[in-house]
Amino acid sequence: MRLWRGCLGLVVWMGVLGGGGGAQEANVVEGVVRQETTKEVLAGVAVTIRFGGGNQVHRAKTDEEGRYRLEAPGTGSHEMSFTLGGYIPDWRWVEVKSGGARVDVMMKRGNRLSGRVTLREGRPAAGVAVEVRRRGGRPRYTAMTGPDGVYQFDTIPPGRYYLSAGLRGAMVRKESAYRPLEAEQEEGVAMGYARTYYPGVREAAEAQALELGSGMELGGYDIALVRVPVHRVKGRVVDERGEAVGGAVLELASEDEWFGVDAETKSAEDGSFEFAAVPEGEWRMRGSLVRAGVTLRGHAAVILSRRNEEDVRIEVGAPFSVEGFVERDEPRDEKGLRKVSMVTLRPEDGGARPGMTPHEQDGRVVIQQVYRGRYRIFPLGFVPGFYLESIRVGERDAMVEAVEFRPGMEPFRITYAPNPGRVAGVVEGGGFVSLVPVEEALWDGQFIRMARVESGGRFEVTSLRPGEYIALAFTEPVDSDELSDPVLVRRVAAQGMRVTVKGGQTTEVKLRAREGGIW
Repeated sequence: MRLWRGCLGLVVWMGVLGGGGGAQEANVVEGVVRQETTKEVLAGVAVTIRFGGGNQVHRAKTDEEGRYRLEAPGTGSHEMSFTLGGYIPDWRWVEVKSGGARVDVMMKRGNRLSGRVTLREGRPAAGVAVEVRRRGGRPRYTAMTGPDGVYQFDTIPPGRYYLSAGLRGAMVRKESAYRPLEAEQEEGVAMGYARTYYPGVREAAEAQALELGSGMELGGYDIALVRVPVHRVKGRVVDERGEAVGGAVLELASEDEWFGVDAETKSAEDGSFEFAAVPEGEWRMRGSLVRAGVTLRGHAAVILSRRNEEDVRIEVGAPFSVEGFVERDEPRDEKGLRKVSMVTLRPEDGGARPGMTPHEQDGRVVIQQVYRGRYRIFPLGFVPGFYLESIRVGERDAMVEAVEFRPGMEPFRITYAPNPGRVAGVVEGGGFVSLVPVEEALWDGQFIRMARVESGGRFEVTSLRPGEYIALAFTEPVDSDELSDPVLVRRVAAQGMRVTVKGGQTTEVKLRAREGGIW
């Protein structure tokens, strides 16, 4: 599962995770697994422990009294999982000390959700992917419709979700149940089927949310796929000298690539390529090939509306490195070392995403394998005692705007300042607090912050960038991706309290929790 949209409140440090080495000694991990609601013991639960997150795995099953026992070598932090049909899988990290550990688990019964997907005139849509997902994008669950168009989910966790059908990506096409939907004609116009949200709309903002509790049986959630015009997309692949490139792999993808690319083809000897039936909307195309051991890449964005696109140009080129500097004068540790944080680039136009890169002790950072395109420079997480003051490329402000990356570009500079602001206070009704900047351009994982309300209704959020915020309180936790969604935030912003955060100062507030979450 791809897990990326934002990193709210995440602090990324480079360090050493200890606890996995040393002599191998016998330890026992044991416990009892019960049903959360009834507290009844659960037999037949598959229990696994993966030592240090590696490949060494031990397995067991719970007996009639819900008990399990694993004899396991080694101490340290290890991943455990508990799975049983009809119940929501439980994954957790467990600290195993000398002599072992006891881990008792309460498992939640999953929700069952079913319905039917249909085409024109009520015909069943067989082999179509149906997706249940949160507003922000994760987690997501997928099922395929059968010959009668019926789908079923068995273990959806509690939460608020969107339901949609009709995704076509590469991951879906590998499913044995997948069946391509045939294009049709209507008054001389080629037609196809778009992803459709329940109860029958194309846009997620218009979709009806489903609120699932625990152990619910929900049927009749039917979706009639929306028919849309489809168009031809043609173009040409060239290199940096403008010469035609044959044999390049071309990928067509929507903005939401959860299921991978929607279609693939190769360029002919003259560099030409074609995608025959593409629904209207925003699309991204990527081209790549290996030349002399180097992977060349390029991309283009296309908006299809009412006509074919006949002249797309994709220029492929070699990767390059980009230099930058992270300026943050925090105190050094006993060895004279500073903490190390990470930097990544987010492509804005469908380009390749470079990996996360740590800065050196002197602040220098070199990001490798960057291809030409527009990117946002994104320092990961926040640093206690500091706030992100600025990001610049030369004299240009790159805090919230994408920058054109090219070979030989000026270094970027990320500056953290000391004396951040702090917001603390009391929440009536308990729950969770979110601080969202008033400026919508800052609605991402660097600046939106969350905190859990502690005993006595107190909360505290530190390391805040000075400025104007909207303070919101909820009785239920809010997903980080949901807080990055402008549609949802605008919906509840008027119910929040405007808060001015000043550098080096604490702002005290009193909030009343909104029932539920952000929906």
